[in-house]
Amino acid sequence: MKFIKQFLGDVKNSFYNPVFYSKLKNRTLGSGVKNILFLNFVVGSILTLIIVAFTVPAFKDFQEKKYVETYYPQELTVRIKDGVASTTVSDPYFVRVSAYHKSDNPQIQNYLVINTQKDVSLDTIASYQSYVVLTRESVIVRESLHESRTYLLKSVKDLVISKANVSMWEKEITSILKKFAVLIALLFLVMFMLGATAYWLFIMLFWAYVPLLVARLQKKKLTYTESYKTGLYAIIPVILLSVVFMIFGISIGGLTSLLVFSLILVLNIGKEESEVSEPVHTD
Repeated sequence: MKFIKQFLGDVKNSFYNPVFYSKLKNRTLGSGVKNILFLNFVVGSILTLIIVAFTVPAFKDFQEKKYVETYYPQELTVRIKDGVASTTVSDPYFVRVSAYHKSDNPQIQNYLVINTQKDVSLDTIASYQSYVVLTRESVIVRESLHESRTYLLKSVKDLVISKANVSMWEKEITSILKKFAVLIALLFLVMFMLGATAYWLFIMLFWAYVPLLVARLQKKKLTYTESYKTGLYAIIPVILLSVVFMIFGISIGGLTSLLVFSLILVLNIGKEESEVSEPVHTD
């Protein structure tokens, strides 16, 4: 409980409290690392809950409506052998956008188009207006209105995609998800917490020079280690703002993050003389 109380105080003070920042050099490096680790645990927990809240209803809907059984064409079998695709249907073959699942993009008319003939031109592929196009030696996936990505099939040795196989895969995946749903969620949380923490600790190796520069401009002395520790607290508002924007589907980018980080430091370093002192824990 004591740690939680201190953590919440650190989060609040990390936005603006010059006295707090002036005393951070007395803290241990481990204190700052623990804060970042716990912050990423909290953020990871929130993201995990959001993902679960969206995926569980979608998963249940997928099961109840039996999409594979209903929508997968009975006559369609695709075989990829040594990186070359062939089918049991005539080329080109269209799986059109359903009237019940209209695309947000009016230019998209098909879920999938298959054309395994030789020498299919790019103009022909573009004219298909499809999310996915399977050609003789590649899969082309539309990622946005004007961008597509091509994946070559050369690494595929032998794969058969049929309605029976897809149904079997669906049942196996469903069984795995049901058995290990909690474990998968916990694994995601742990990977996010450790990965995000490692990322910010690494970034701080370079960003630690910003507190040094700001302190020098304010005629204050900081060592690199003290600057690194200071940066671990100034990065808290950046992480929180990044998460808020990410929830709304907006990426603030590395440069914007660095500018916010720098602004926090400019507002807090060298301004402590006019502030009322607050106690700072040193672990």
